[in-house]
This record gives sequence, C-alpha cells and structure tokens, in this order.
Amino acid sequence: MLRRKRLKIDDPGLVWPYWSVDLPGLSEANAKRVIAWSAQENLALGGSAVDPAGSFTSHIDRAMAESLRDGLRIALDSKALSEEQRSMMTGFAETLDEWLANATH
Repeated sequence: MLRRKRLKIDDPGLVWPYWSVDLPGLSEANAKRVIAWSAQENLALGGSAVDPAGSFTSHIDRAMAESLRDGLRIALDSKALSEEQRSMMTGFAETLDEWLANATH
C-alpha cells in the first residue's frame, strides 16, 4: 500500500503553486465525493464545492490578472464607489497582487 506524506497547513509547498481542478459536468453530490476522496487520499487539505448558481469561477492568466488589478486601482480612485464596493475591490486587488507576486512566470 502506498503511503503518502500527511499534508499540513503550514507546509510551504501548499501555498505556491496552488493547483486547482475544474471538472465540468459534476453534480453537487459528485463534487463533494471528489473532495472527500482527495482528503482521504491526503491529496489536499480540503476543498469546496462551488455552486455555479451563486458564484462565477474563472481561470485567468497573468496578463488578465494584471489588467484587472490595474483597472481596479483606477476604479478605486473614483469618488463614485460606495464603501462596500471599495472594500470588495480593494480585497480583490490585494488578492491579485499576492498571486502576481508569488505565481511562477
């Protein structure tokens, strides 16, 4: 029987690169089964089944991430944003900055 190293939350190899899997056509039940299987096999620390009715998921490349971040910075200079909009946009810009700083080129 193949024994895998137990994953730990502080393992630096888990942060970057952060791989994900997109499996089109899964039902909610099957998505949860895949997550449970990956945890049982120590392939991941966990996961989440993302409901497409409530969340938009997109894989973006470096050029798009840079463009979105730059556009967010321009928008954040606007006086027309509500505090809620400003908070969400700042958080997303920071997420993009983090990914861009750590992702391989």
